Amino acid sequence: MCLCCKRSRSLGHNYFNIQECPIEGSNLIEASAGTGKTYSIASLFLKALLEKRVKSVKNILVLTFTKAATAEIKLRIYENLLTAKRMLEETSENVREHLFEKEPVIRDILKPYLDERSEALKIISNAVKNFDENGIYTIHGFCNLILSEYAFSSGVPFDKNMVTDQSLLVFETIVDYWRKFAFFAPKCVMNKLEKLEFSDLISLYKIKESNPHIRINQQEENMTGISNTVENCYNSAEEIHGELAERLKYTDTTSFLGLIPFEKLKGNIYQKSSIEAKAEKFLNFISADQPLYAKDILDDSIIIYFTAGKITLSLKKNNKIDEMPEIFKIIEHFYDIYLQYMQAADGWLTGFKKNMIDFVHKRLNAYKSARGILYFNDQLSILHDALSETGDHFKDRIADEYQLVFVDEFQDTDPLQYEIIKKLFIDKSAVFFIGDPKQSIYSFRGADIYSYIKAKENVESGYTMKTNFRSESALVYGVNRIFNSRFRRENPFVIENIGYSDVDSENKGETKLIVEGEEYKPLKIWAFETSDGNLINEDEYNEAAALTTAREVARLLKLSAESKAYIKHKDKYEQLKPADFAVLCRKTKEAFIVKKYLDQLGIANIISSSKSIFDSEEAYEIHLLLNCISEPGNLNMIKNFLITDLMGFKPHHVKNMEESEGLGGYSIKLRGYKELLISRGIMHCVNEFLKDEQIISRLIHSPYGKRKIANINQLSEILHKKESENALQLHELINWLSNQRSGNLLKEEEYELRMETDEDALNIMTIHKSKGLQFPVVFAPFLLAGSLMHSFKPFIYHDDDLEMHLQLESDEETQRKYALECLSENLRLAYVALTRAKYRCYTALAKTRNAGTSAFAYLFSDGDIFSKEWKKEFNNKISMENFVTEALDNEAFDFIDILPAKLESADINSDFEPSESAEELSGEEKNLRVREFQNKAPERWRVSSFSSILRKMNPHETFTTFMDDEVFDVSEISEEKREADYSMFSLPGGVNTGNALHDLLEHTDLNTVTESGLNEIVRKTLNLYHIDAKFKNAVCENINNLRGKKLGGEKDFQLKNVPYKDTLREMEFYFPSRSIDSRLIRDVFIRNAGEGETESIIAGSVGEDVSEKIYGFMKGYIDMIFRYNGRYYIIDWKTNYLGSTYEDYREDSLNQAMLKSQYFLQYHIYTVALTLHLNSKMENFDYERHFGGVYYLFLRGIDAGENSRNGIFFHKPAQSVIAGLIESFQIEPVFSNGGTSGNP
Repeated sequence: MCLCCKRSRSLGHNYFNIQECPIEGSNLIEASAGTGKTYSIASLFLKALLEKRVKSVKNILVLTFTKAATAEIKLRIYENLLTAKRMLEETSENVREHLFEKEPVIRDILKPYLDERSEALKIISNAVKNFDENGIYTIHGFCNLILSEYAFSSGVPFDKNMVTDQSLLVFETIVDYWRKFAFFAPKCVMNKLEKLEFSDLISLYKIKESNPHIRINQQEENMTGISNTVENCYNSAEEIHGELAERLKYTDTTSFLGLIPFEKLKGNIYQKSSIEAKAEKFLNFISADQPLYAKDILDDSIIIYFTAGKITLSLKKNNKIDEMPEIFKIIEHFYDIYLQYMQAADGWLTGFKKNMIDFVHKRLNAYKSARGILYFNDQLSILHDALSETGDHFKDRIADEYQLVFVDEFQDTDPLQYEIIKKLFIDKSAVFFIGDPKQSIYSFRGADIYSYIKAKENVESGYTMKTNFRSESALVYGVNRIFNSRFRRENPFVIENIGYSDVDSENKGETKLIVEGEEYKPLKIWAFETSDGNLINEDEYNEAAALTTAREVARLLKLSAESKAYIKHKDKYEQLKPADFAVLCRKTKEAFIVKKYLDQLGIANIISSSKSIFDSEEAYEIHLLLNCISEPGNLNMIKNFLITDLMGFKPHHVKNMEESEGLGGYSIKLRGYKELLISRGIMHCVNEFLKDEQIISRLIHSPYGKRKIANINQLSEILHKKESENALQLHELINWLSNQRSGNLLKEEEYELRMETDEDALNIMTIHKSKGLQFPVVFAPFLLAGSLMHSFKPFIYHDDDLEMHLQLESDEETQRKYALECLSENLRLAYVALTRAKYRCYTALAKTRNAGTSAFAYLFSDGDIFSKEWKKEFNNKISMENFVTEALDNEAFDFIDILPAKLESADINSDFEPSESAEELSGEEKNLRVREFQNKAPERWRVSSFSSILRKMNPHETFTTFMDDEVFDVSEISEEKREADYSMFSLPGGVNTGNALHDLLEHTDLNTVTESGLNEIVRKTLNLYHIDAKFKNAVCENINNLRGKKLGGEKDFQLKNVPYKDTLREMEFYFPSRSIDSRLIRDVFIRNAGEGETESIIAGSVGEDVSEKIYGFMKGYIDMIFRYNGRYYIIDWKTNYLGSTYEDYREDSLNQAMLKSQYFLQYHIYTVALTLHLNSKMENFDYERHFGGVYYLFLRGIDAGENSRNGIFFHKPAQSVIAGLIESFQIEPVFSNGGTSGNP
């Protein structure tokens, strides 16, 4: 049966030839696997330019579906242009002929232009020169471009905010729907509603999200009507249920069964042991003292055995029941009413689901519209609607811009994308749809093979690419025979418009895999058998297939190590290595079974998985870490965290820590991480944690260590991105991560597990992941998935008009259509898997429960594989080897080997020689040892900072560089003052306070902030850093004092007069240095001691000579740079506690504090950084004219006196000092732009 035979139209088999293909009209190119699709697009691109079908590269539009594909096709087109340019420029005939020989396709395209090549060279040279103007985009990127450039015509806001992840919005909207409607549902549907998983609703909405114009099948009836129906049915069922409960109150199982005349009934239907179990369940259900809605749902297949009708129909021939027991008549009545009640409840649940989809869709659109938000996929809907509603002028302008359009991987198009392309370009531009319907396997992402079929019926010209450049010829011919078996199915992919034409091969034996001197048949089919011919348990099969695969890989690697297996290319020989192998799976669980056996054999392997990173153990561990950071005083949580694999503590270690009060110390450490996370962000915090706890160095040597490290890094990046994009605070990050781990949010592609390494390792991946890739040897043993639905769930199918439907209710006819579509997709997955190999491919067959409706069952038979007859026939087959042999024609066995395989206990050592151990598989000597680095690595190349220079200049001193806000004892303040005064002097000391005030000053506009605005930002900051809110007035007063303080200098200016745009906050800088020599730095200050009092103080304070040089980078952070009257100034905020009165912050006290912490040196480094930057950015930079000086403002001492100098340290370093430092650093100017700025 075919799904679309009524609409079939053949385009014929015009084999694609670039030279003969006219660049005009609408065209469809079917490119089978390995036939050079990308190369052909690049060649047509070149041909179009030379034929002047377009004006320039910007008039050719190339659409792909992934960023990786976009990058690949850009590179290929650009390389072709460069090759053509070189061919035309080359003056040597010999060199040109050599180039022609290497690239015959480009040669043939250029041939008409070789005599008069100047014009062709000009065209191609311009294309190369202007290649950055190319129109190569993902489909979403193109839609975004059109919506941006034609915002007025498309009706999109100019200031739209694009988001790539709306899963949190979806989740919250579904929660809102549940809260509004589920809580008020009729009681009689609670037994249905409580079985509905929240993740089911999310998955259901994801179908709508991926397919905006899908039709949802459900009878049109309002929920009030449905609720009335189900309540009426329930009341009737409950009434009879009560009667039954009363009648059977004192009836046990034995006496109940005694009412059934077993001797008169057919034994195959009424087998006493099975009926006894059913009777016990039925009586327990009836006797439970609960209303029906509170009970678990009873399967109607149990109740029916105790109905009068079923008993009567099951009588043996010539038997009758004189008088049917009354109870069975009542049960039959209950059965009928109970079925009606269950069906009505199912109808209510279906309506609930449909309303949920509508509610979420409308609510999301309203929310996003009000806030100018566009989700990634919204672009398609908006552009599609705009094209439908606007006139031809809008469309014509776009078509005029792109005279030639290529749509790559067209089989992955969804209906909306196809409609957009059709409305814009068909009948206006030359259009080429390029793809392979046999490789359409991404329906779960919204790809719709039926869009391809629609296009195929509507294009003007069709072509087929029939030469495979990937695989050796025997393997290509073997795959041909699989899809054109002896039975020659008219529609090998079920759907009529997807055919299979035999493919030829370009590799005529030049490159082959040689094993033990033989050119073995390259397509291997393992036929797994059982001695009794019974069905094989799926889990048992997966273990056996994985074990057989691992052993075969080990065997081939061992033979290769002995030079008995290798890849032969003409006269060259290449040894096999693990990276030459790939194992393709349908499910992630299969991948981990394969990995288990490969690991046991010591074969390096990596999993490229579609499994979510949030399902990993590391996601749990990072979640626990964040909770510990959030609640550093929760010792029980800390104990749980310490015994995770991430931390590696044993329970007795934690117990010892608890007894020795070591947990308290770890609690303090977590508080530090919390402060770091608040001030610097999640990624910085996690990196510091990994470094402090030496996580990486410990994990790297553990089993699966690389996997764990890759997961931790990926989680850190994802959390950093969410934190940055959504301004999430710690508790919000924890909630988001919790929802991701629980499956309550939609899973994005970027959340799939990454590969942990790119070293020489065997690849294990899903078939979906493998598409577009190739490997010398491929194993695809997991192609036995069935095509039937074993339990009902909402599904997608297409009607006879190729329209997409979402089916929410069980229906036999639509389930049949769904099964056929599943079978077609299983066949396409099998095709993709079997065409990834270059030299050899292994697959397998076994008689599992689902194999009778698998892809191979369809290809190797000629009947309806969904029929009862076929199921019986397949289950009765004894030998899978015979099944395959009978299906293939004689020619097939020139290319295909059928290998009997044992379904044995999954024991890695069973029948496996001990000599075939891991260390022998690589071909190296047995006695292997990790090489040790004997020399001392130079440590001078590094990133240095102010503090590292201090340590070199004063190796015996301890500085408080990173503790600007020194912790002070609160007892230093009198008790009377503490109770009465929440002032800047009693503000708690420590890093947290310093971070809070720095954060506040970074984000406060001192020029324009209002009193109410300042109050609010101070309140939020104190709350964020958990500082007592009673300090708010003191901090606000301090900021106002700071704004109004006359800083001296030119015109005695105030910070409130400096516009925000003339400031740069939290400026990070790096500058490279070929020499950071602490001795030379010291000499600079000594030489310039006569320049002023400050220089003299510095010269006397530096320590002994240290001759070691450090090469690398100098880095640091400047709190604020500001510009006033053409001069640039540096400010550093200091929160040091110097005393509890303003007099403690006078000039002499500040000088002592500056000296103690060596801030003198710090601000000279800052001045060097700013001088280098200004010198590189300003013409005619003059230090004396353009640099104003440095302010160190000790905030606790800033009083209300406008002219008071308390808390203010100012100095402008002498130009000779800065020049000397620049000379000592031997630096070139570089400045890293990373701060908060009004005017960068």
